[in-house]
Amino acid sequence: MTNIQSSVNYYTTHMQSGMMQEAYQAIMKSFVSIKQAMIKKDPFIKVGALYQGYLDMSYLPLTSPNLAAHQLKIAIVYLHKEARFEAWLSATNRLVQAKMIHRLKALDLGKYTLSKPAPGVDSIVAFTLVKSPNFDQMSELQSSIVAPVHEFMQWLEDIL
Repeated sequence: MTNIQSSVNYYTTHMQSGMMQEAYQAIMKSFVSIKQAMIKKDPFIKVGALYQGYLDMSYLPLTSPNLAAHQLKIAIVYLHKEARFEAWLSATNRLVQAKMIHRLKALDLGKYTLSKPAPGVDSIVAFTLVKSPNFDQMSELQSSIVAPVHEFMQWLEDIL
C-alpha cells in the first residue's frame, strides 16, 4: 500500500509534463463533439450534463421521452483506466434497475450484454463502443460512438 503523499508526488510529476492535461482535454472535447452530434442526429434526445468523474470514468447521460417515461437513460461512458468507450442503459434507481434486468432476462439481447446486479454496478445493459479510441481522428471517433448509441436507443424503444 502506498501512502497518499507518494501518490500525489507521482501525480504532480506527471502533470508537470503537460501531457496529462492534453490527454484529459482531448477526452473531454470528444464528449462535447459527441453531445453535439447526438443532438443533431435526433433533436428529441435530451442530453444531460457531462460528468467528468475522478479519472475513473466520465460519462454523458442521454434519454428520450420514452426512456424517461420508464425512468431509464443511456450513458456514454469513457473508462479512463481501460481507455475505452462504452454505452450503458441505466435507471434512476436500484428498484427500476432490478425490474428492468428481470424483464430483459427473457429476451435475446444479441450483441448487448445484460449486467448482473451488484454493489457499484450502475448498468442494466452494457456494450463496448470503441476499444481503442484514436483522439487524433475526432470525426471518426464521433461517428463510431454516435451511430451505435442511436441504434441502441432505437432497439430499446422497440422493446419498451
